[in-house]
Amino acid sequence: MKIAIVLLAIVGLVASASITDKKVKIADKDFLAKQKFLFEIVYRVEDP
Repeated sequence: MKIAIVLLAIVGLVASASITDKKVKIADKDFLAKQKFLFEIVYRVEDP
């Protein structure tokens, strides 16, 4: 049990340390429209 907690702590530290880039690009309206279109296509694949 102690090993699992230590491993989770190490994974958490590595994950938080790997995020050093502060340049985060926010999705623009055009990208979101394309994403919505693709999601609608995938959602309706099962329809006849």
